[in-house]
Amino acid sequence: MDLQNDEFERQSNEITELAMANKTRRDCRCRMMRIANFWKKINPEHYAIGVIKVSESDLENPSKFCFGQCKEDLVCTGPNVVMVKQCLMSTIKKKIVKVKSLQDVRKCKDTIVWGAKIAGQRLPTSFCEEIDAHIAICKKLCMKAKKEGDVDEREADPIPIALHQSMLKWPIESNNIFVWFWTLSQWNCVARCASIDPLAFHNFKTGQDSIICKHDDQKADKTGERLSEKNVYSNPFEWTQRFWTGMGICAALNCAALSSHERLFLKPDVKEGAASTRCCEQLLGITTNHKNEVLTQMRIDHFDPCGLRKGSATHAVSGTTHAQSLPSIARRGEWSQGMVLDVCWHFASTGDHCLGRILACLPPNSPDFAALPPLFNIPNPLGNEHVKKGMQMLCGPILASYEEAPNSPAPMLLRCFACVIHHVDELMDTMVKIPGHDFNQLSLLHNHQLLAQLKPLVTTDPTEGTMTVAAGIPPHIELAKQVVKVLDATTDIAHKFDNQTTQLIQAVEDAIGKKAWDSGHVTGTKLVDMLSEFQSTHLKAVDERLNDVRKEFARAMNGSAVSPPAGTNDNAAAASSANAGVSCKFIHDGKFHAVPKNFQFPKPKLREAIGFWLCGQSVSENGQRRVKPFKDLQNVSAANQ
Repeated sequence: MDLQNDEFERQSNEITELAMANKTRRDCRCRMMRIANFWKKINPEHYAIGVIKVSESDLENPSKFCFGQCKEDLVCTGPNVVMVKQCLMSTIKKKIVKVKSLQDVRKCKDTIVWGAKIAGQRLPTSFCEEIDAHIAICKKLCMKAKKEGDVDEREADPIPIALHQSMLKWPIESNNIFVWFWTLSQWNCVARCASIDPLAFHNFKTGQDSIICKHDDQKADKTGERLSEKNVYSNPFEWTQRFWTGMGICAALNCAALSSHERLFLKPDVKEGAASTRCCEQLLGITTNHKNEVLTQMRIDHFDPCGLRKGSATHAVSGTTHAQSLPSIARRGEWSQGMVLDVCWHFASTGDHCLGRILACLPPNSPDFAALPPLFNIPNPLGNEHVKKGMQMLCGPILASYEEAPNSPAPMLLRCFACVIHHVDELMDTMVKIPGHDFNQLSLLHNHQLLAQLKPLVTTDPTEGTMTVAAGIPPHIELAKQVVKVLDATTDIAHKFDNQTTQLIQAVEDAIGKKAWDSGHVTGTKLVDMLSEFQSTHLKAVDERLNDVRKEFARAMNGSAVSPPAGTNDNAAAASSANAGVSCKFIHDGKFHAVPKNFQFPKPKLREAIGFWLCGQSVSENGQRRVKPFKDLQNVSAANQ
C-alpha cells in the first residue's frame, strides 16, 4: 500500500511540476530570499517572526520546490503589510535616484502569493487589497518620475522594418548563418525568443502556397490549446529576407546533425533556452559594429532582440492603410484577446495568409504582393533526375533518415530547394566575395553543370499541378494588377504611334534622297551613309584581328586546351569542351599562383571535403575560374606569400 501511495505521490508531483517552469520557481525562491535578507537588515525583530527556517524534510520534498538550497521561507499567514510595502519601495528604487519599472514590484507580490500557495497558507483578503492599492500608487510614482526623466527603462523598442532588413544582411556578411535564420524566424512568426528556441521539423508543414508553423506551447499557454497556425511566405525579390531560403541553407549546413535529431536551433542534450541566449548574445555582438546605423532608426540603449517581435507586429499594422485586422495579428503573436475571443476566433486563419505576406516584406500596395514563391514547373519534381541529385547534394542525410517516416520534411525541403536554386546567383556572389564563407560548404554551388540544368526548372509563374493560386490576396491587389495591364497597353500604343511617326519621317527622307541620287546629286545624308559604311568595314576587320590575338593570349594563360584524341566517346569530348575555358591559374603580386589572392580553405563536412579533394573548388560565379583538386595542390601557403 505504501508503494502505491509513493507512486501516486510521484506522479502527482510530476503533474504539478508542469504547472510552472522550474526557472520561474527558482526566481521566486531567490526573490523570497532577498525579501528575507531585506527584513533581516532593516528590522531584525520582524525577521525573527516573519521568516522561518526550512526543515530538512521540506528541502527534500519535491512539492515544496526548495531546490535543496533555499534555507528560509516567508510566513504568509497574516504578513505585516507595512514591512512588505517597505520591501516594495526598496525594489522600485535604484541607486536612490532612478525609479525602476513596476515589473519587479508586481513580481514581489506574485512571489508572496506563490509562496503562500506552496506552503498551503492563505493570505488575508485585506493584505491583497492593500498591496494592490500600493502598486497603483507606485504607478503614479513611475509616471511622475518618467516626466522628470528619472525612470530606469529597460523595455525593448520595436525594431523598424528598415533596420530589420539591414540586420538580415549583417549576419550574412559576418558569416553567421545561425543568427540570420533565427532573425528571419522570429520576425515572420511574431514570436518570443523562447518560442523560436525549440522549433523542430515537426512544427512545420506545407500549405497551399506557404509553409505553416505551429509551436508546441508558449509562455501563457503551456497546454498549447490556444495556439494558432502561422503561414510563412516567401519573398522572391530579396533572398536575404526569405525564410524558405534560410531554412534550406541551414538544413544543408547542418544536415549531418539534423539527420539524427529534428531541432533546428538546439543541439541534442541541451536544455531549452540555450539557443535563444546564444542568438541574443551573437546578434548584440554583430550589431555593436553597426551602432551608427542603429542610431538612425531607434534608441540605441533600447535595442534588444526582443524588439523583433514588437517590430514585426508594428510593421503589420503600419505598412499600409489596408492593414491586417488586429485579431489576426494577436493570433499570430499569441497575444490573448480574452477568453471568449480566443475561443471564438481560434480558426479564423484567413487573415493570417495576408499577414504572412506582409511579414515576408512583400509590398502590400503593389501587384507584386500576389507573387508566388519559386517552384518547380514539373508536376513530380522528385521524379526528375536533376532535382533528385540536387536534393541529395543539399540535404541527402536528412532525406535518408526520414525516408520511411510519415512526417518526413521532404516536401518542405523541396520548396526550400526551389528557393535556393532561384537565388543561386546571389548565393554564389556572396561565396566569391567573402573568402572562407560557409556557403563554400554547399557542394551544390560548385556543380555548375547541374545548376545549369536546374535553373530552367524553377519558375514563379502559376504551374498546373503544382501551384496555381496565391492565397491571402486582398481585393485591391487584383484591381492594381488590372490597372497595370491597362497602363502597359496604353504605353504600348503610345510607343507604336511614336514609331510610326519616326518611320514616316524616315520614309520621306529616304524617298527624297533616292530621288536626288538618281538625278546625280550627292546629298549630305548619302555621304554620311557612305562614310559610316566605310568606317564599320574597317573597324570590323580590326576587331576580328584583335579577337584572334585575345584568343591566343587566353589559350596561353589557360594551358591551351587539347582536343580529345580520335576514338574518344561523345561524353569525354563534351567534358573536354566544357573545361576548355576553365582557368586554374591566378595572377597576383606579379606571379602565377594556384589559388586566388586572399583565398581561404572551406571548413566542410566529410562529404563535401571529399568533393573538394577530388574535384577542386569554384571561385567564380560562372565556374570558369576554379582551384584545381586539393590533392594536386602543393605548398599553397608559400605560393600565396
